Amino acid sequence: MEKAESFSRKAIIGASQIPVFLLALLMMFPTWTNLNTPAEAGLSKPSWWQVVLVITVGAGGVTAPFLTTLFGWWAVGEIRRSRGRIGGLPLAVFDGLFFPLLALNVILVFGLSNTAKTLLHARTTAPMSPADWNVMVFGIVLLCLFLDFLIARRVWRTVRLSECDALPAGDWWWGTRRGGVAIALLCVLVIGLVANRRQLGTVFGFHSQRLPQPDFQAASLPADDEPDIDAASREASRTLNDQAPVVVETSPVSGERNVAPGVRQIRVRFSKPMADDSWSWSEAWMGSTPEFIGRPHFEPDGRTCIVQARLEPDTTYGFWLNSDTFKNFKDRSNRSAIPYLLLFQTTGQ
Repeated sequence: MEKAESFSRKAIIGASQIPVFLLALLMMFPTWTNLNTPAEAGLSKPSWWQVVLVITVGAGGVTAPFLTTLFGWWAVGEIRRSRGRIGGLPLAVFDGLFFPLLALNVILVFGLSNTAKTLLHARTTAPMSPADWNVMVFGIVLLCLFLDFLIARRVWRTVRLSECDALPAGDWWWGTRRGGVAIALLCVLVIGLVANRRQLGTVFGFHSQRLPQPDFQAASLPADDEPDIDAASREASRTLNDQAPVVVETSPVSGERNVAPGVRQIRVRFSKPMADDSWSWSEAWMGSTPEFIGRPHFEPDGRTCIVQARLEPDTTYGFWLNSDTFKNFKDRSNRSAIPYLLLFQTTGQ
């Protein structure tokens, strides 16, 4: 077997862009969070040199996927035409496939997980527990790895010409089984960083969760001197029964910081009787709801909805009781309740 005279420089250049992309990915989230966090949150703004560094590295991170893929397939063509004089085909194929497969994996993870959540909410409005969510994401990641293996094997068999016996696939670590496992783990790591971008703020000491602020608008009175008799009559005829239901009481109280962990009831009381077997307990952010035990239900008066939940210690929980998407808390006239955000925090052990 003839040894290759040189190693493909194009394959090396393509591979050198991958660390730039990973570095830009790691730097982007905490700095963006800090720039977009209100000053009252107690976080200092980044220094000018940090912003410049993020912009510089970020530009390299944006171009890295295109350069790596371009140089990878450019190197594949060069190596095949050299008839064994230039080595590095495994690295060139790795460069050409890394970002396309990564993009495919991200699309599958987000697409399948969101589809699963949509189908789940079509059957029940109870939020998916963190354990079920983790199992589902783990299964999707395994599916991605299997598809990556099939695609990479098919591409490798296609580009490696049978007459080019001088291309020793096992001379380089990425051509071995251990190398394949390392590459797969790297893909899983990147997918995890993208799919769980909210947790990156905690790793770097920032908190990326920002809760929506209510928008209050003052009502303006008519400028006319003459009172609107018809409007006044309509206003006088309105009663609470004509209005959409609102949350009047919760247990735990929203904003409470010393909730005892363990199994307990979460109670929500509305301003009027509600429709049975209709509710929307939605996540305020990914993983913000505890594990539910059983189904929610209403007390006989129809105004108080109760659900049993297992609360972990030292954890912040958040529920949307109705939201812009899910509005199944309804009164018996089929009017949806005004959305309400329930937040509380458990104590430590």
